[in-house]
Amino acid sequence: MSRRSPLLRAVGRVAPWQAVSRGAAALLPILLATWFGRSAATDLYSLMAAVFVLAGSMVFACFQDSALIRVVLDVERDDRPSLPSLAGALLAYTLLGASVLAAVVGAAAFAVIRARTAPALGALVGPMSAGFSLYLFSLALRSLFSSLLAARFRFVTESVGMAIGSCAAVGLALALRGRGVAVMPFALAGGELVAAAALFGSLCQAGLRPRLTWRRSPALRRLAGLVVSEIGGAAVVRANPLVDQLSAQTLGIVGGGTMLRLSGDLGHAGASLLGPLFLSILLSHLAMAGARGDYRDFRATLARSLATVTLLLAAVAVVAGLLRGPLVRAVYGRGAMDAAALVRIADVLPYHLVGLAPLGALMVLARAHVSLGNSRILVGMGALNATANLLLNVILSRVMGLEGIALATSIVCTLVAVVFWIRLRGLLPAPGAPASPPVPVPVPVPERPA
Repeated sequence: MSRRSPLLRAVGRVAPWQAVSRGAAALLPILLATWFGRSAATDLYSLMAAVFVLAGSMVFACFQDSALIRVVLDVERDDRPSLPSLAGALLAYTLLGASVLAAVVGAAAFAVIRARTAPALGALVGPMSAGFSLYLFSLALRSLFSSLLAARFRFVTESVGMAIGSCAAVGLALALRGRGVAVMPFALAGGELVAAAALFGSLCQAGLRPRLTWRRSPALRRLAGLVVSEIGGAAVVRANPLVDQLSAQTLGIVGGGTMLRLSGDLGHAGASLLGPLFLSILLSHLAMAGARGDYRDFRATLARSLATVTLLLAAVAVVAGLLRGPLVRAVYGRGAMDAAALVRIADVLPYHLVGLAPLGALMVLARAHVSLGNSRILVGMGALNATANLLLNVILSRVMGLEGIALATSIVCTLVAVVFWIRLRGLLPAPGAPASPPVPVPVPVPERPA
């Protein structure tokens, strides 16, 4: 049996469920474009979505593809009976933190955005703020349960729960469409809540029923130190979509923010599928190799992953670029979306696609650092990402318009991927250095194929 077969077998088992999950998630922006086209109201929705996604990084960065997986594996190795208490403490603090964050961000967004919004759109701000606040809370719970299942190597179970939640979100969107774009955040929130409930049940069946407690164990304190760095880095990076939306609005193009968001969603669709299909599984395997101290296996897994991801996404980018016109019309060319907007989205799309392969490399390398417990690098990398994006947006948007904003994102992805790679080479032992014997780490019992 080859070294890579456990990773590939896991990917093969989750692929059908992730196809359902990501397909349903990708359907939502298509439905929004079909139902509501581009307008000042859809621009408001895009702006508020960027604001709350930025706030969401304050909760889901703590869990999804984070140092939590490495910490859980270390506890599995050193003090397995304490795992339910660790999970219970995480759940308790998540419930408290997510509630406070959702209330504060929702109130602040309502006050600030309503004051800056035209009176004709003012009535939309309140429902959107409430819906996105509920989304933040449910996202935190779902992300925690997803990460705990990944640490238990329950990838299929996690994917099934995500598929159920994504389908629930689409169903709610269909049911609520007649009430306008303002209620769409409630569809997103409902899908996350359904997924969280399904994942919690699966977590209990996997033998990790959380025991609610406020006890701050050494493992929890260690995780908190790593998470602070991950939150800082993620929060800075998540500011980029908000900066992009604000840059688009300064251009004075009606629906400019909507077209930029739709072209970005389409251009980065390959990378968004890559995350849940492959990267979460990759992080667990890299973290296991790191916990064992098996850097030979770590290097081999990372090298194969980088080669596969970059080549695959480069091929996707080339094909999508050649077929961009028919592709945009097939995805967005229905309902209220006008022909001029479709042409402009197709014009912007190649500038997103240029950065698709570097984005994939960036995502792999970031998880390699996290799997080694080097989460502290994320603050500096986030600052580099956000600063470069802001400067390039200012320069390129004046010269190229929406296309310049998309190109800025692609350039930044390339820059950050290169820096991640350089820093990782300095972190790992030299290939020819004497290796210590790997440390045994108990692996949870593999799940049965679904």
